[in-house]
Amino acid sequence: MKILLSYLVTQNLSNTFRRNQDLQKRLHSIDHLESLIISDAPSQSSFGVGAGAKGFTRFISSSHIIGQDGEFAIAVARNIALDHAQNNNFDLLLLLDADVILLEDPVVPENAFTLIWTYFCDANESKRGEFDLADPSKWRGGTGFVLKRECLGLRFFEGFRGYGYQDIDYQHNVLVPVVGEPSHWSTKSVHVWHQPRPPFQSVHWESNKVLMVKRLFETKGDGAFLELEKWGDAEMVGMAKVYKYGTPQA
Repeated sequence: MKILLSYLVTQNLSNTFRRNQDLQKRLHSIDHLESLIISDAPSQSSFGVGAGAKGFTRFISSSHIIGQDGEFAIAVARNIALDHAQNNNFDLLLLLDADVILLEDPVVPENAFTLIWTYFCDANESKRGEFDLADPSKWRGGTGFVLKRECLGLRFFEGFRGYGYQDIDYQHNVLVPVVGEPSHWSTKSVHVWHQPRPPFQSVHWESNKVLMVKRLFETKGDGAFLELEKWGDAEMVGMAKVYKYGTPQA
């Protein structure tokens, strides 16, 4: 099976990514797997990565992943990875961020896709590079996708800006309507703690949330209410009522 690990790494995260790759080598070797870095950096030299023992680290530089006002266009970068995987006949694609370390080789999901099962470490663990993986309270899903070949032609919606809701939208409004529900979380990983994201996240967070609600209605109709209630996000349920009825509803 031909597997590709795709990392989204902006220039300002090059040092973080380099350190995390050192941790990756210590915790679980992925040298036998092919990997791809998508970045706004002009070359891969700043990341300190290259050919592995058997695999090869590919690098795509694209200024398009940074918007005209300096915002981070996550969906654009994800779609570059999807196109690369599809055009090069990969069977499995993992969409990863710079702060994710794999603890095992990718597990092929039973269904068309799944979300990665992740341990969210704290600041002290990140500093030490040692993780209490036995703590069940720090494990949860949702730090990346494992996609089979049938998903590679399904693209991220590029209307979101900055950080927020791109992955949730991709799962619920793009993947599920076409290929069905995901398999249970698999492929264990660690999300390495880092400082909060740049301030521009908060600028677009609420507008992205409104757009997410709109797209959920376009996909599911009135079933969007049931979906949002399952998420337990009272604010989004309120937004849905405003979107549907025009005024806040009790």
